[in-house]
Amino acid sequence: MVFTIENEDYVFSLVLDEDNHLTGFTATKDQVTYDCSIHLKSQLNSQVILCCRPYPPGGCVEGPC
Repeated sequence: MVFTIENEDYVFSLVLDEDNHLTGFTATKDQVTYDCSIHLKSQLNSQVILCCRPYPPGGCVEGPC
């Protein structure tokens, strides 16, 4: 899946394997590729913050990215 956010110049790419595990998450701008993580913050409890990275090894851990 390839997408952009608002009017940013980055092009984001999500890659899933056949089991729908996230195996890649990158952003590209000006021919430079960046590895990305997903920052989660609970809408109900702002104290709950997680950082998720692609598999493998991947997963989510407590704390900001």
